[in-house]
Amino acid sequence: RNDAGLLIKYDNSMVKRFISALPFELTNAQKRVVNEICKDMHRPLHMNRLLQGDVGSGKTVIAAIAMYAAVTAGFQAALMAPTEILAQQHAKKLSDLFQDFGVSVCLLTGTEGSKTKVKHDILERLANKEIDILVGTHALIQDPVIFKKLGLVVTDEQHRFGVAQRAALADKGNSPHRLVMSATPIPRTLALIIYGDLDISIINQMPKGRLPVKTYAVTGKLRKRAYNFIKSEIDNGRQAYIVCPMIEDSDSDLQAVKSYADKLRIDDFADYEIGLLHGKMKAAEKNEIMSKFKDGKIDLLVCTTVVEVGVDVPNASIMLIENAERFGLSQLHQLRGRVGRGSQQSHCIVLT
Repeated sequence: RNDAGLLIKYDNSMVKRFISALPFELTNAQKRVVNEICKDMHRPLHMNRLLQGDVGSGKTVIAAIAMYAAVTAGFQAALMAPTEILAQQHAKKLSDLFQDFGVSVCLLTGTEGSKTKVKHDILERLANKEIDILVGTHALIQDPVIFKKLGLVVTDEQHRFGVAQRAALADKGNSPHRLVMSATPIPRTLALIIYGDLDISIINQMPKGRLPVKTYAVTGKLRKRAYNFIKSEIDNGRQAYIVCPMIEDSDSDLQAVKSYADKLRIDDFADYEIGLLHGKMKAAEKNEIMSKFKDGKIDLLVCTTVVEVGVDVPNASIMLIENAERFGLSQLHQLRGRVGRGSQQSHCIVLT
């Protein structure tokens, strides 16, 4: 707090106009948090804020408003996400939101950056301040990335990054404001111990029409019943996830995603379209499966935790997690957040 930070004199009327142009109204909790963040940026002190809100509570929109405020004051902003899928989604979402507001959004990831010419072009435009907002993965913290006037740094799913990585991104500017976002619920006292250097903003309200996900813990004895429940949801036009802890079969009793999907195809779910998704697949294959799932061409997605962050399919209303005892609390929480993103009642079955 003693260090001088940037004073971002944003244009309040422009920010208000941007908020009123959003395709939905902000909840009271979102409005409160936006005010906290904007107040911080308008002071010549370092903002170091943790934005905590359940999966689907609308953190990205708040980050967008904060980044837009920085841009109206002539600054650039950066958003770092842990995976390429998530970075791509953020870049697309922000481009859509800023479409009529003359803000240029650009994406930089490992695969984008591997094309030398493309990367060189992005870096040149960034240094000349032709790019207002740069979205990307860890690629953002590499040496050649130089911002002309970085005012705000946002880190999404911050528990996936190390302290040094977050600091490296902030070092790209002259002590820019920092906003870190997380959906993992951390009890307040613990948050103050782990993030003692952060102010905490909490979104404790879901957007209109969202219902809490009903969660059930069962043992393997009820697997058939769980399958029947999933089928009934699919028959009603919904989609489902089944998450397994392993990719390949091993000596352990753990469910492996490949053999599990094969078994379902010949047995319980023979009449349904099943998709398979795991981390060892090539990026193009992953994207193809995810697009098919999004477009409703796949009824049931059998996957590993690769869907843990940033996958948004509002029509998916049920998830079954196999060997749930193998996952950590924040992982289970993140996984469950893949359902309940639409207006219908969603369910999560935790199988141990």
